[in-house]
Amino acid sequence: MACNSESTTIDFGFYDINDCARAVVQAGYMFFEQDPNDGECRYTITTDETCPEGLYESGYYDFWVAYGSMPVDVVMISEGQACDSDSYTIDYGFYDVNDCARAVVEHGYQFFSHDPNDGECRYEMTMDGTCQEGLYDSPYYDFYAAYGWSSLPPLDVVMISEGNACEAYMNTIDFGYYDLNECARAVVEAGFQYFHQDPNDGECLWVETVDGTCPEGLYESPYYDFYAAYGWENVPQIDMDIVMIA
Repeated sequence: MACNSESTTIDFGFYDINDCARAVVQAGYMFFEQDPNDGECRYTITTDETCPEGLYESGYYDFWVAYGSMPVDVVMISEGQACDSDSYTIDYGFYDVNDCARAVVEHGYQFFSHDPNDGECRYEMTMDGTCQEGLYDSPYYDFYAAYGWSSLPPLDVVMISEGNACEAYMNTIDFGYYDLNECARAVVEAGFQYFHQDPNDGECLWVETVDGTCPEGLYESPYYDFYAAYGWENVPQIDMDIVMIA
């Protein structure tokens, strides 16, 4: 059975259901489907295990839920203030700031604002705890940092191709990553392995390709070099309970 809600395929080759569940939790989701034949792993954007959008019989997928958590340390940076950076509300009802922090980390971010009145939890797209975009007084929010990645081991960064970029889908994390290792860590924290860096302005972009050969094709670039970050096998595991729903 599969859920008729919106879903996104993370990748194929997840034959171990635990690996699929871990990838789903790291992407910030809970419900997912797996095809044991080709290892397709896709998260399902539904509100609960009943799948209000409706279940349907499938010759490929089983429907699962992963209950996972990551250890995080939460630090209040500024009480009664919020960061003026771009932000995104994950949801309301996060009255426990630790639950909010965990959701922020699972979405790949570190800094966040929390409203203790209605439990609004929103991650802030700022570079550090100083909030370079500026802090402002708020009757609703407190500004926090979630330190949950400090136990990550050092990454091995390999330049795949100098002066070349991968034609795959990519997304800029931010500018100012002049330290290649900091860019690599940001890429890993966003859930990716391959990336571009522009040493001139520190632009750091994750690249959604399957391996270092870049099957989509390499092209000459006056800005980017193409890299891989190797450190996945030592990343602390997420404790999970996995339940097949249908």
